[in-house]
Amino acid sequence: MTIIAISSALLVSCNKEDEDAIEMEVVRRGVELIPGRDGKEYEAVDLGLPSKVLWSTCNIGAHSPQESGNFYAWGETETKAHYLWDNYKHCDGDIFSLTKYVQQGGAEDYGLGKQYDDKTVLDSIDDVAKVTMGGKWKMPTVYNFSELDRNTTKRYCKLEGVYGILFTSTRKGYEDRSIFLPIAGKFDDKKVSFNGRSGWYWASELSGKYTYMGQELNIDSDGNAVLSQYPRYVGLSVRPITKR
Repeated sequence: MTIIAISSALLVSCNKEDEDAIEMEVVRRGVELIPGRDGKEYEAVDLGLPSKVLWSTCNIGAHSPQESGNFYAWGETETKAHYLWDNYKHCDGDIFSLTKYVQQGGAEDYGLGKQYDDKTVLDSIDDVAKVTMGGKWKMPTVYNFSELDRNTTKRYCKLEGVYGILFTSTRKGYEDRSIFLPIAGKFDDKKVSFNGRSGWYWASELSGKYTYMGQELNIDSDGNAVLSQYPRYVGLSVRPITKR
């Protein structure tokens, strides 16, 4: 797995148990309702980012910031009982038979793919945020994750007993705004593992080099937040973004 490090200069670690905990109020500041499909509204926070993107307060499938929510394979919009190549939507049963989002150069390197489309960004029908929430909601890109990193401090702490990373804005006038990403683990085969130790959040883009991997943000119990890639079949978390 190739890892691209994101700056951790502003990362803050909590050393004592009582210092680990934050109040729900911290992640409720600046919360507003943004419309989705069929008259539904979803909570988001404006961190004052240059792109004007707002981040959801919760993962897809969650009802509060500390909940893990659902796990999705990259490019899938439904949850499953198990996550393996044999039931991945965009292949015919194994890693060597990818049917969509197949780069010719990458596919040839690994002998993958029954067809090449050179798609590197998820179509709207395969973006779980667009499909589930509608409106202007969508999955974040690598740029969105990088922008989040550049404009926030990071703190490893816990909310309602759940450990995660608190991203707090450094933008002028928005320094009291934060989002919390729980360290939710991953769903591989028939079980969730690494919850509380490591969490992965899908981006909407394919790995530039490895056709069988999607881009994601990895957070962990050491307080790290790095961009990386993960095999597309694995169930990971999704934190949506939107605009007004």
